[in-house]
Amino acid sequence: ANSFHIGLADFTYAIAEVPFMFLFASFEKKLGFRNVLILCLASNVLQSVLMAQSHSVAATIIILLLQGPSFGLMVPCVQFFASNNVDRRYISTAQLFSTAVILSASIVAGNFVSGLLSAQMPLRAMFYWMAGISSIGLIIYVLAGRK
Repeated sequence: ANSFHIGLADFTYAIAEVPFMFLFASFEKKLGFRNVLILCLASNVLQSVLMAQSHSVAATIIILLLQGPSFGLMVPCVQFFASNNVDRRYISTAQLFSTAVILSASIVAGNFVSGLLSAQMPLRAMFYWMAGISSIGLIIYVLAGRK
């Protein structure tokens, strides 16, 4: 890939999130919070598996559109969860800290660890590891919520 492809991939990755952030309320109303979060996690697993199998720049850029339902719905999920599970006096603090920890610190730490590991293994293997870790989280969330 050349610098244009990388720029296009970054743009695609970021812009795909925006419509899903705006449509979160509709998704939550139709599917319920739990199912929206399952959709986020499943989209992340699928995106990671497909990235591991991608053999072309064009396919990679198309796969990056899964960032929309993956991260684009995750951001409002975090805010929604904080708003609905914390004493009203502390909602803004809960939203601030949940965003800082879940959406910032974890990304920084994850990218750092991924960078270290990618120096030790092929990039495809990294995407499979990401899919595996995300799958474990998805399975735990689905099983923990069963009644």
